[in-house]
This record gives sequence, structure tokens and C-alpha cells, in this order.
Amino acid sequence: MPQSEAGVTTAKRRSTDAPTVRQEAVDQTRSGGRLLSPLPEPRPATIIDDRSDESLTWQTLRGPEAVRNSAGLTSEDLNALTHQGSDQHRVDHRKRLLLARGSLDWDKDFQQRYELHQCIGQGGSGDVFLGIQRSLDRAVAIKVGGIEGGSHAQRFRAEAFITAYLEHPNIVPVYDAGDCYIAMKQVRGESFHHWISRQWPQVDIPGGIEIIIKVCDALAYAHDHGVVHRDIKASNVMVGDYGEVLLLDWGLAAPHRDRRLSSTAVPQTWRPAIHLIAGTPGCMPPEVAAQREADAIHPSCDVFCLGAMLYELLTARLPFLSDRISSSIAMAASNDFPPIEQVNPQAPKALIAAQCRAMHTDPQQRPTVPALREHLRAWLLRSGNEIEARASMQEGRQLLRQARECDRRAWAQAFPLYNRAVAAYDRALHLCPDLPDACHERQRALRSFSIAALRSGNLQLARLLTGNRHLPVVE
Repeated sequence: MPQSEAGVTTAKRRSTDAPTVRQEAVDQTRSGGRLLSPLPEPRPATIIDDRSDESLTWQTLRGPEAVRNSAGLTSEDLNALTHQGSDQHRVDHRKRLLLARGSLDWDKDFQQRYELHQCIGQGGSGDVFLGIQRSLDRAVAIKVGGIEGGSHAQRFRAEAFITAYLEHPNIVPVYDAGDCYIAMKQVRGESFHHWISRQWPQVDIPGGIEIIIKVCDALAYAHDHGVVHRDIKASNVMVGDYGEVLLLDWGLAAPHRDRRLSSTAVPQTWRPAIHLIAGTPGCMPPEVAAQREADAIHPSCDVFCLGAMLYELLTARLPFLSDRISSSIAMAASNDFPPIEQVNPQAPKALIAAQCRAMHTDPQQRPTVPALREHLRAWLLRSGNEIEARASMQEGRQLLRQARECDRRAWAQAFPLYNRAVAAYDRALHLCPDLPDACHERQRALRSFSIAALRSGNLQLARLLTGNRHLPVVE
């Protein structure tokens, strides 16, 4: 059977004891296999300035007591799982599963179509569970949320609409949705945040840039369709085991007003309540943290967050990192973060420049998403042969050592060795202009070459090397 749209292959049973997709998916989770939900591991909390909802109310069809009783939870469990500002990640996954099942118990259609299994992710707008779609016997990710009612339910429903509206290879596909759930593609892999943390400090920068470029593809599509994500960060990007890159968690998405950057009108079916302070404090744009209404919902906000993602790739930390949310927001409002050079002196200078432009305090000075994407692609093309560049650099070091071992009587041998050493450094810099130490080592090789020329009495060659910094023509 060909691969389905969900990316899960359902094999026909060849015998009565052949494992089903249901068994394989559940067993994979229980055995510690990587099952990445469309809501990755916890990161600094996403906050929303929701003054209209000072107290959470349950407005589901059955009410909080019926849900709690159906799930077998205590009042303390219910408050810990639903109260805004609580530490949700300390609550047992089993209790989350019970609450989700209780909140969906009234939805007979859901019960007939899906099975709900382990909790595989938590976040501000809901929890994500491994599920099974009964009709196709395939694994899916089911996000359960909006059970508090009010604007929370409205935002959750808007998230389902907008994620389904944006059909793009780098945006997680939505299969189905109800009042309290969203059924989405389930992919094995890891978040981009975990991808960076796992490799640090030997992180694959070109590989990370390829991932960010795919996120740019998704955002360029969203902006063209009139949508701003507003919560771009590495933990909201999924990297699949087979190279898939998906931008997740559109719960804070909002329509933007800059028609110069969009060619499609946003449907009226989803118009969530807009909040000026929305996002992750650790990478929040200054205009959002400062509540500047004119700039708070604009594609330039997503560009800033892309710059913050590039910052995290090069430093393995968020720009506005603090133990207190209020401190992070204050740092974000003033755009005060440690320069990349302080955290990682070996970071490519061209990428640092791109990060600084994307995270410019003035939204008007930031590039568009397509412009940033093209800049990253250009860097990738220049640095794509870094392995060969490092090999050339190593060759230059070896040749330079051999040349220094020659004395005046072996000048005829030293001359071509120095020449080849500098040429090797030139080749390395041509392949990868940002290669650390290559330029400095090339200058030292030229200086050694000119000193050797002086010692041999070749003043003309010494002047040429010292004045022009170029190699002589070898006959």
C-alpha cells in the first residue's frame, strides 16, 4: 500500500498476530521511541495578556464537575491542570490523559473515530496525545484544548481554522477538528530546540540554516495569505527523522493589515481576540513587549523571531534569557541581549550580521522573510563546501611547516612551498569566506614568506609580498 498523506504506512495484515499501526505506535511510545507531537517539549511559557478572562470558567457542554467526575480527578488536579499560570508540566501525564478523555466524553463522534493514548506534549493552549484514527488504523497527534471556555475556546478553534487554512509542506497538516480537539499529522522526530541542544557545541550550522530556510518558506506563505504566527521559536519547529520540517502551534496567529505583503484575504470564519502581549518572553519582539499597537501584529514581528531562532542556533540559548518572566519582557522591550560574539566567538560573521538585521529594534529596518531567506541561502551556497575548505586549510598548515624547515641553501625548495601554502589558504577562503582563523593564518604565511625572501636576498619579492599581499606568479 502506498504511503498515506499522514506519512504513516498501513500494511495489510499477513497473519493474525501481525502488529497493527495502533500497536506499533503505542509500543514505540512506551519503549521510549521518539514520537514528536505538534507541540514539542516545554520552553519558556507563552503568555497572553487576557484581561477579559481574569477568572477561568468552564463552558463545555457537560461542565467542570461532570468532566472531573468522568475523569476521576480531584478538584486540586483540575485546578493544577487548568489554572492559568500554574506549572502544568509537573502534573502527571496520566492525569492529563484522564482529563482529556473526560472533556471529550460527551463527543460521541470523537469516541467512534479516535482512540486517545499517551500524552506526548504540553503547552499553553492544550496538550497533545498520541491517538489512533479508527477508520484508517493510523497514528495521529490529537491536541486537546479550549475546555476552559470563553476566549480560550475561541482561540483554540481559531488555531484549528488557521492551521487547516494554511496548506503548505512546512506547516503541520490538520486532518480533523472539533470543539475541543484537533487531529493532526503525527511524525517521529524532535523539536529544533532539541536538535540544537543535542549537538551543542559541535552543532551542524549549515544543517540548522537549512531548517530555518524551510521555516522561512512556511512563513512567507503565511504572510502572503495575511497571517502572522507571533510565536516563532525553535521549540515550535519539528524536525522529522526523514528530513521533514514543520512549523507548529498557530494558537497565537492573527491576521495582519499590511496588504503589500499578502495576496489573499483571511477568511472571516476565524477572527480570534487579539492580544498585544502574546508570545514567548525569551524571544519576544520589542514592539510586542512594549505594547506598541501599531507594530505589534505585523510580519516584521515574525522576522524578529526568526532572528532569535538564528541566535539560538549559534548560541544554544534564547536572547532574553532570565529566571523571571518580567525580567525577560523588560529585556525584550529594550532589545537587550548578549551579542553572539560574547557567547560564541567562532560563530560565522555573516550569520551574525543577518541575525542583527532580523532583530533590529526598528521594525522598518528588518528585512522581509523572503529577503532573509535569500541571504541565508547565499550563505549556505558560500559555505556549503566547508569540509573541503578545512582540508585546504590543513594542507596550507602542512606546507607552511615544510617551508619553514628549509634554510637559505634550500631556498629553491622553500619558495614553491610557501607559494603553495598561501594558495591553499586562498582556496579555503574562496570556498568558505567565514572559516575561522583562515584569514589570520594566511596573513602569517605571507609574513613568513616575505621574511624568508629577505633572508635570501630577494628584496623585490619581499616588497611584493608585503605591499600587495598577493602571491607572485610562479614560472
